[in-house]
Amino acid sequence: MKKMIFLLLAGFSLSNAFEVHKSNEFTKEIEPNVMSTSIAASVEDKSKAQIQKIFKKAIEESKSENICTNGSYRISPNYRYVEQKRLFLGYRGDIVFECEFEDTKKFDTVISKLDKASNEKDKLKLTINPIQWIVDKKRRKQIKDELELEALYYAKNYKSFLSNVYAKECAIKEVSLNTSQRFVDQERVYMMQSDAKSRTTAPIKKNHTIGYNASYKFECN
Repeated sequence: MKKMIFLLLAGFSLSNAFEVHKSNEFTKEIEPNVMSTSIAASVEDKSKAQIQKIFKKAIEESKSENICTNGSYRISPNYRYVEQKRLFLGYRGDIVFECEFEDTKKFDTVISKLDKASNEKDKLKLTINPIQWIVDKKRRKQIKDELELEALYYAKNYKSFLSNVYAKECAIKEVSLNTSQRFVDQERVYMMQSDAKSRTTAPIKKNHTIGYNASYKFECN
């Protein structure tokens, strides 16, 4: 899909050099190919070492299906104020897992294993963020490279067109490419924190539009 926006400004005379400015938009609709979400996990305990032990187990379990990665976790002191006095309650740890997957069963398996990362039931609290369809990085880069090449070929062809129209030697003076990415609103699905019987439902898949807004400057003399 290619939407054309024309802007032609040519201040010229028969004998002098002049510039031509033009803009164009090159776009392509892409079907998303992977689902994405994040899982926020937190745990509170009197012992920092115990939290670290639970997180170590959670990190191992999150890698079981090769669909989730995690950043570093954070453990902070947990206080409560009573009558202007600060009482130490223990520690709170937080970690976020980023997940991309095509099969919701694999995601459910990860959730089930994370639920069992702590021997104490509900010790590790999980919050699953909305699931959405996305275009993965490899596919986005491929499409952007294709559109960039299309935009550059357009500049070359339009330079020849100007040379023929004005019977002058025209050259590409400047090309500016700005990426644009428009996402169609999608239905997002929340997976509620419950027992091991809960199952993830994939959201509705709708196309994304990726494109380049291209600005050109040509010089003819």
